[in-house]
This record gives sequence, structure tokens and C-alpha cells, in this order.
Amino acid sequence: MEDQLMASLTYVALVQRAKKKNADYGVFFPDFPGCVFGGKTLDKALENAREGLIFHIEGLVSAGERLPKPTSLEKIKSNPEYKDATSSLIRIITPSGRLARINISMDTDLITEIDLAAKMARKNRSEFLAEAAREKLA
Repeated sequence: MEDQLMASLTYVALVQRAKKKNADYGVFFPDFPGCVFGGKTLDKALENAREGLIFHIEGLVSAGERLPKPTSLEKIKSNPEYKDATSSLIRIITPSGRLARINISMDTDLITEIDLAAKMARKNRSEFLAEAAREKLA
């Protein structure tokens, strides 16, 4: 499994107008059949899709499964099945499944705010900071 774990991967997301009442846009990933996400706005749908893909990939990695190699945008766009979809590229930081302890320094008031936000999100400080870093790096 180590050969597949690169720092980041970029997958093609395809956006279509949703047929569900609760979402105006639907997003799916040809490389991950069954991974479908939605949102009221295009931006929210893509945000939900990215978060959902990260969650799905973390589950695959923790289960020891291989991640699919990203299909090229050119190949996906040439597929007539996807002709009505708008494509978007979603870059994700791939989880290695290995944790490393680090020592960092921050303003104490910032740490207090991080801890409060982490508690509200039902995460610990490390989970919260890792998630924030992934979002900022994307």
C-alpha cells in the first residue's frame, strides 16, 4: 500500500443538477462509484463532495484498501456518459495512516479558541488542527 500514498491526489468530480428536493446540485466521482454528494449551491455541493471524499478515502486507508489511481480529466471528458456534467478537480491530501508527534508554538489565546472550536466539533485538538490544515492546503 505504500506505493499509493503520495502527498496529494487530484480526482475529477462531476457536477449535475440534482433530482432530489433537498439539493440543487449533485456531485459524483467516477473513480469512486457510489460516492455522491449534494448541496443547495454549487460551492456548497463541491465543499460537501470534497469533505465526503476525504472521509471515504480515510475509511479505505484505515481498512487497508488501495486507492484508485485518478482518471485523467481528458479521459473522463471523452466519455459520452458524462457529457452533461460539469467537471471540477478536487485535490486531497492523502492520509498515510501514520501519526507523528510534533511540537509547535502558538499564542495561548489562539490555543484556547482552537480548543473551544475543537470541542464544539467533537474533535480533539490534533484532529481539529489536522482537518484545518487539510482544508487550507487544498
